[in-house]
Amino acid sequence: MEYEIIGNIKTLDSAEVLKQELEVLLNSLYSGKEEFESVLRTKVRSSFADFIRRKISQEDVRIDLFLKDFIKKLDSVPVVKLILAFEPSEETVNRIYSYIVSACKREVFLDLGYSPDIIGGAIIIYRGKYKDLSFKYVFEREFEEEKKKILEFMKI
Repeated sequence: MEYEIIGNIKTLDSAEVLKQELEVLLNSLYSGKEEFESVLRTKVRSSFADFIRRKISQEDVRIDLFLKDFIKKLDSVPVVKLILAFEPSEETVNRIYSYIVSACKREVFLDLGYSPDIIGGAIIIYRGKYKDLSFKYVFEREFEEEKKKILEFMKI
């Protein structure tokens, strides 16, 4: 894959950081090669800078087109929004990401939200579809079904 580094990006936040680095590099191209090298050394993470250097050292690579295509590729990756009742650890993010990628059979970026009021479970938003799998939803639905019985019981 030409943009194999994308497979290492799991969250939308990380993708946004990468996109900002690409845009800074792209803008520096218009100031000359020295400025581009300076930005690559000082404003881009070292692992990503190494990846960029490898790519641009290949023959027939126009740096500006490569950077623009990379930005387009990042923008084309679908986002799965997950609202969780807790702030996940890195290991939990990795497990969730692996599960979703295998289920979707494609790369995705996770947009993780934190909302303790959902009690547990998750709310999932993907391509405009919303699915509430939270415990709050389950409890509210159960309470609605039992509401009349509870009110009758409390009158006695």
